[in-house]
This record gives sequence, C-alpha cells and structure tokens, in this order.
Amino acid sequence: MNSALLKEKGFVIAALVTGLACVLVFTLLVYGALQYQATLQTDELKVAEQAKTRMTVGLLEQVFEYTVNDLLSIASMPAAVRFNRGRTEEWKEALQSVFRVQLEKKSNYSQLRFLDHDGMEVVRAEKTHQRVLIRQDTAMQFKGERYYAIETATLSVGDVYVSPLDLNVEAGQVEVPFKPMIRFGTRVVDEATGNQGMVVLNMEGEALLNTFDTGMAGSYPAFLLNKEGHVIAGPDENDEWGFMFGLPSIFAREYPDAL
Repeated sequence: MNSALLKEKGFVIAALVTGLACVLVFTLLVYGALQYQATLQTDELKVAEQAKTRMTVGLLEQVFEYTVNDLLSIASMPAAVRFNRGRTEEWKEALQSVFRVQLEKKSNYSQLRFLDHDGMEVVRAEKTHQRVLIRQDTAMQFKGERYYAIETATLSVGDVYVSPLDLNVEAGQVEVPFKPMIRFGTRVVDEATGNQGMVVLNMEGEALLNTFDTGMAGSYPAFLLNKEGHVIAGPDENDEWGFMFGLPSIFAREYPDAL
C-alpha cells in the first residue's frame, strides 16, 4: 500500500496498515505448495499469490477511501459544525436527522456517533435489524477509555483514524452474535468557541471479510491476520477472533515460520 497516498488522504497510516492491508497472508508459502501441486514451481506460486493479494488489497483500499471521504463530509455538514459550536437541542435534532439518513442509505454502516472531547457519547444513531434508532441521553455510554476514542482525540483536524478490524463491544462486553467492526473517527473543532468533539462511524466488517474471501479464493487456504498474528478470517472459523478473549495465536503455533 502506498504510504504517500495514505498521507494525502489523511489516514492514520499505522492503524490502517495494522488493521488490514499488511496482514493479508497467503499461507503454506513454500512447504504447502509441494503438498497441493507438486509440479508447480515455488516461485510461480509466490507470484500468483502475490498478485491475488495485491488485487484484494486494492479492493479493500477502495472501501476505505470511500468511507473516509463519507465521514469527512458528515463531520463538515452544518448540523455537525453548529452542534459542536453550541450544543443546542435544535442542532442536536438536526445532527440526529443527518445520522439517520446516512445509516438508512448505507447498508454497511452500523453506527454514527458524536462524542465530546472526553469521549462521552452525546448523539448516537444505530442500526438494529435494519431499523435506525436514535438513542436517548440515558442510553449514552462513555467511550473515553476505548482505543479508537483515544486515538481520534489526538488527530489533527481533517485527519481520520481507522481502527483495526475487531469485534463490536457494548457496555464492556463483546457483542453476541459477533459483529466484526471497523471504526472511523475524525475531530470537529470550532475555532470561535474552542469546542471540540469527534464523529465516529462504525462500519460493519462483514463486507470486508467477504471481499477478502472472494479476492483470495482459490486452491490454497488464506488467512487474514492482525499485527500480532491472530486470525481474523481463515479456513476454520473456530480459529477466528481468539485475541478478543485473550487466547494465544493459533496461526503462530501452526505456522511459526510464516510470521
């Protein structure tokens, strides 16, 4: 992935690379090739799998760029800017309407939230069973200790934080059934008042995982790993998401030479 391009787009490079792009692993490298197709030369297999990986990364990159641009547009809308400036009920309702429309239009968007600078939810819209709900003040949660809120709060205006792909967490617990999720965050700052906030967009990870499965489809098992080598997607779903529960990396145990 071109790091210059990512900088131009305002991505937090470490987060994006950690989250997906550098963890597309075509497995069984040299030793697996001989088991599946003895007549295929190792170098030919590497070239073919590398090409497949580049294509898949390109598809995922397009999804990221589209979502980043979407988030920046939402954060610059008058409803977001003016709510951040005055925090009035009028502009709160306007922002809720913006969030509702976005979630209704975008099938892979799960949540849109406005957090204050400390990480407290102030406006929250979420999609449940294809219905968009606006949460009341009593349902707001403090997210200041969550990594994506911490990272977003440190950004320069106009930059976007892209989280690693993991499972959705509500009230401190992994949501069941599992919901793979990526969070995009950007800051909103009003120069006149000094008020600061964050707009955070949750994008469902299922579409990305489907893109990975399609792009890497073929004769050889492929794994999607995070930076620690934990399995996000692989041939056996029982090996997936162990890191969310403090379990060791199965991939590192089975394929230590591939990391």
